[in-house]
Amino acid sequence: MNNREYIKRFSELSDHDWLALLMRSLEQHVIDGLEMPGFPEDKIQSGFTGSAREKTLEEAFVFYKEVKRFARKLKIDLSTDTAVMDFGCGWGRHYRFFLRDVSTEHFWGVDIDDSMIQVCKKTIKVGQFERCDISPPLGFPNDCFDIIYSYSVFSHLSEEVHLGWISEFSRILKPGGMLIVSTLKREHVYVWENHLKGGNQFWLQALRKSGFEVEKAQNDLKSGKFLYCPIGGGGIRESTFYGEAIIGPKYIERRWTPFMNFIEYVDQPSKGPQALIVMQKAI
Repeated sequence: MNNREYIKRFSELSDHDWLALLMRSLEQHVIDGLEMPGFPEDKIQSGFTGSAREKTLEEAFVFYKEVKRFARKLKIDLSTDTAVMDFGCGWGRHYRFFLRDVSTEHFWGVDIDDSMIQVCKKTIKVGQFERCDISPPLGFPNDCFDIIYSYSVFSHLSEEVHLGWISEFSRILKPGGMLIVSTLKREHVYVWENHLKGGNQFWLQALRKSGFEVEKAQNDLKSGKFLYCPIGGGGIRESTFYGEAIIGPKYIERRWTPFMNFIEYVDQPSKGPQALIVMQKAI
């Protein structure tokens, strides 16, 4: 089964009507005779995204609209010929939004967690999903994707691992292709400070290991340094590569621009709980 019927029936809907229809699909698994993408149980949803059901769809919708906004800005047409990757697709909360925009023939969901890949295959029966390793490479050829998006992945990866992926994305993006990812906002240093004040032993150990002090962290961000606290994430998400990461614009200019052009750093509350980084591969 492919997503041809989704494109045929839903591509002309307004964005908000599309969101409303996906909200309906939480309870109504068949709409107008068409089987809609399913959802994993609530504890899986909230375990990976911190929320479930309507709330997690509303948050994903904000990011979906930002991806579309920047695609228009960079003159990338979202159509059945557009090649898109959802990197760190999790259980597919963002993937489902694009099913009315692009053909799944060219649309891949990729994640390190095989259990989530299996969830996606079971619930989103029209998509393409593939497990990847913690570090590159991926099995895709050079210059093959128009858009790569990644939500709440670069907010967790260590410096070495994330730079490896930026290099890999530069390889597989087409000239002029767009990368849009999220990271923790710069004010997240105060969340870390509260962990220190609260005396949470687990966080204390991780923050001390990272050398964290709030004033130093603020100065490091201003000077273009990478902030990372190696807390791990359970299961295969070991603290050697997974934790909490804050990436500021100065760091992007210093370390990402050898791979791609820096387009914009988005840090407004209305654009979601994480900051967005938009890059474009040189034409």
